[in-house]
Amino acid sequence: MEFGKTSGILFTICEWITRLAYVNLLWLLFSAAGMFVWGIMPSTVALFTVVRKWLLKETGIPVWNTFWKTYRKEFLRANLLGLLLLIPAVLVAIDLMFLKTVAGPLQIALFIPLWTLILCYLLTLLFLFPVYVHYRAGMIDSIKYALFHAVLNPHRSVIMLVAVAAVIFLNLYMTALIPFFSGVMIAAVLMTGGYHSFNRIKGKTVTQT
Repeated sequence: MEFGKTSGILFTICEWITRLAYVNLLWLLFSAAGMFVWGIMPSTVALFTVVRKWLLKETGIPVWNTFWKTYRKEFLRANLLGLLLLIPAVLVAIDLMFLKTVAGPLQIALFIPLWTLILCYLLTLLFLFPVYVHYRAGMIDSIKYALFHAVLNPHRSVIMLVAVAAVIFLNLYMTALIPFFSGVMIAAVLMTGGYHSFNRIKGKTVTQT
């Protein structure tokens, strides 16, 4: 009886390892299919969509069909979202280069608001994809909701940031993991953190009502 229980647990673990590796390979494949420039955003949206369904205990979903359908449906919108995210990133990069050319009080005066902006940008990225696939909101609304959740849950944001950094470090340390678990591990961390944040806000709303 004990052996049957143990073998069942091992089978479940192996099954999930296979699922995670499979969807991560799809993420890389579809990103490459769009030459990464046009493939990374819709592929990432599809990845988060699958992970969200798993989180909601929809473990029997057809992964390929779900991924491919989401990729096709979100291809244009996801790339527009990517372009929208690229604009502040470019502006911040220009500001950082400009900051190197000034000195004294002016540099200090510019330093604080610039790094505040960078922090807000990074925090928004943590929640952006979870918000986008969970609420199915518009691009601007997704960015606003992502920043809202990040600011409202500072402790969770820090935990998510540390967890993502740990995943990146692990993948860099064990590069063999990259083709199989790099993207999906980050998606799992962010989607789990985001989902708990959504439920917390929902619970507060219900209580206040």
